[in-house]
Amino acid sequence: MSEAKCDTNTQVKKRRTTLAGFTVQKVLRHDTWNRQTVLLGTFSADSSESSITNSGKSIVILKQEPFDASSIVPSDSAEVVHQTLLEILSAPDSLEIYKENDVFSYHKMSSNLDKTNIGNFTNISCEIIDPCSWPDIQKYMNKQKVTLIETPAMYEQLTLPYIASIPKKRTQWVFDILEGRAEQDCILCAADGVETGYVVVKSPHWKDGEHKNAFYLGLVRNSALKSIRDLRSSHLPLLRALLHDGLRSIESQHGLSSANVVVYFHYQPSFFHLHVHFRAIGAAADPNMQTVR
Repeated sequence: MSEAKCDTNTQVKKRRTTLAGFTVQKVLRHDTWNRQTVLLGTFSADSSESSITNSGKSIVILKQEPFDASSIVPSDSAEVVHQTLLEILSAPDSLEIYKENDVFSYHKMSSNLDKTNIGNFTNISCEIIDPCSWPDIQKYMNKQKVTLIETPAMYEQLTLPYIASIPKKRTQWVFDILEGRAEQDCILCAADGVETGYVVVKSPHWKDGEHKNAFYLGLVRNSALKSIRDLRSSHLPLLRALLHDGLRSIESQHGLSSANVVVYFHYQPSFFHLHVHFRAIGAAADPNMQTVR
């Protein structure tokens, strides 16, 4: 089995090489715990290649990756963060793309940032959603979190109508993977068949490629399965095969036994196409799974 990589040279068309020209309209989130800043704004017409058209808003997500042992943890003061963002957004040719699918593109900030005064802020990853939709904006807005018990009646009256209202283009990137149009070099393992098929693909949130931080996404081929609410006893063969094949492939590829991998669903999920997460226990914490100890 070959190593699961994303070959950006053959698979990804480079879209942006810089954040220059991005105008910030609102800071949706500034998370000092996860060292992540989410910006809402627009790209000027001359900030992208001529073949890229965008008349709407975009989201830029900047995240400070783990520091090297020799690094000095930077200040979280508002003044330092503000100055850092200004320098990042104005740095020329600073984006190195490593993955792209539909409206999502993932970048690393290049060594050109060393020419600025950012210093230890250079180890930064950047995700761009261009153009973004209102659900994208809502996802990253700061909001109060509460626990909620969803009754069958609530699911029927509220959740199901919401799922039905979601445009298909919101999960186009999933079908691009399943139907072989994107991220084929990121696939760890797969099985054919509408009812029992799946694809286990590298998560875009696993950026460093280190075995100890392995992070994969298991996508089922059955598009009728939107979330765990749709699962029945008849789906047990699919779930067992996906679990077994995913764990076996991760152990073969990365040397991580099942005791070193946590496998889980989210509910409600961030997108309604049934998927499961495979994450090495040693990897950075999933901010959407905050109750694990």
